[in-house]
Amino acid sequence: MEERWPERIDVGDTVRNHNEEEHRARYLWATERITGRILDVACGTGHGSKLVAERCEVVGVDRDAGAVAMAQIRVPDGSFRVATLPPIPFDDGHFDAAVSFETLEHIEDDREFVAELRRVVKRGGRLLISSPNRAATSPNLVPPPNPYHVREYLLPELVELMREGGFPEVEVWHQRRERKWVVEHVAAAVIARIPRLCIPGRWWDRLGHGTGDVERWEPNIRWPSMWVLVCR
Repeated sequence: MEERWPERIDVGDTVRNHNEEEHRARYLWATERITGRILDVACGTGHGSKLVAERCEVVGVDRDAGAVAMAQIRVPDGSFRVATLPPIPFDDGHFDAAVSFETLEHIEDDREFVAELRRVVKRGGRLLISSPNRAATSPNLVPPPNPYHVREYLLPELVELMREGGFPEVEVWHQRRERKWVVEHVAAAVIARIPRLCIPGRWWDRLGHGTGDVERWEPNIRWPSMWVLVCR
């Protein structure tokens, strides 16, 4: 899978690991907040587009032709296009909303990318976007250890980027906060010693590894693994 589609997670009917759990959770969360014609940016093989298509009209773009072909098979009622971003190959105000999960950190010209998202989303529309929290994933490391990432963001940097790009209202959510309680550290230690217990969604795994659910951020949560924003 990763040899064919680097950094493109393909979530099937069963979630197998924490990355897949997070990806699926983001799209399920998104479907409760969007309507109309939706742009799925870096749609990959269309596992998230399929969830969006259950409630909305979905249009997907990705630079990997093989992934786009699979997305079209997976979501026959959707429309998918091969494109390297930016620019985004659609007219101004073409979409009611856009989702862009785990994409921004891959884009060299991040400011142009956000400006393009603003251009193709109609006035009053929404952008739902996620990116790793640099404080948790790559503190003091430039470039990030992930070879596919150009950069990663602290929350103030990410919010400023959105506002500069034309989204003045930014609502902050997150995934997988840091462990705070002794019982959470104990659970994580037990799972590390007995890997077969690492089963996303089970209560003991959630205790040790946290939940992949998208949750509202509060200032006392300092090191979640992922920032998720609703931008207007």
